[in-house]
Amino acid sequence: MSDSYLLSKERCPACAELGNDTTADNLAVYSDGHTWCFACGYSRIGNIVRSFIARNTTTIPIKHNVFLPSDSDTDYPRRSINWMLQYELDKNDMMKHHILWSESKQRLIFPIFSEDKLLAYWGRYFGEGAEPKWKGLGAMRDIFHFIGSPSYKKVVLCEDIVSAIKLSRFCTALPLFGTHIGVDRWKRLRSILPKESQVILWLDPDMYSHSTKQAYLGQQYGINTDIILSKKDPKEHRLTEIEDYLGKI
Repeated sequence: MSDSYLLSKERCPACAELGNDTTADNLAVYSDGHTWCFACGYSRIGNIVRSFIARNTTTIPIKHNVFLPSDSDTDYPRRSINWMLQYELDKNDMMKHHILWSESKQRLIFPIFSEDKLLAYWGRYFGEGAEPKWKGLGAMRDIFHFIGSPSYKKVVLCEDIVSAIKLSRFCTALPLFGTHIGVDRWKRLRSILPKESQVILWLDPDMYSHSTKQAYLGQQYGINTDIILSKKDPKEHRLTEIEDYLGKI
């Protein structure tokens, strides 16, 4: 997906219905056709983004209201770009996966959409305060955010969304936003994935015992499960190493 940039600011129709946004500058209009209201969260997804989401992500719709920080944009500070670069992910990857920056929150924002609705977001903190490094908004455990190949031939379950983005170069990836899978998730995976899908657990190195138990649980529901055990979590491996691990399983 090509880079998107701010074209103009207009009056938000949702705010206008309430008599707000009299200065007509709440709604940001971007070059790829998508819009976002920084006041109320009203949005329209552009054709490029809509096409990308349709090809590369699948989510299970849930009902709740989530709003991005009002100053979310793609004006990434150098420190956030450098942080992504250490994982072999660049600004193009950040734009492709709709990653935003909030100056007020000092967080790199990873939004999760279903069609044109924001379901949740996960934020990585870059400030100097005592904030948690990672913090999300939304029912993260209720969301299945598949990234990458829509064939679901090989699906890797990992802990974090950065690892999932990196893995998606080679397969379908599903971030767990933690380590817990549990019965409900396995049941839903069984109902979503084709029978021939191979589900691979690739969690942090200290989670091998947990991974073994979870893989066995998945097998009880008729899912073909495997485990990758490495000394690092996926995002810390080079892309060539990831490809090698996935090729051997």
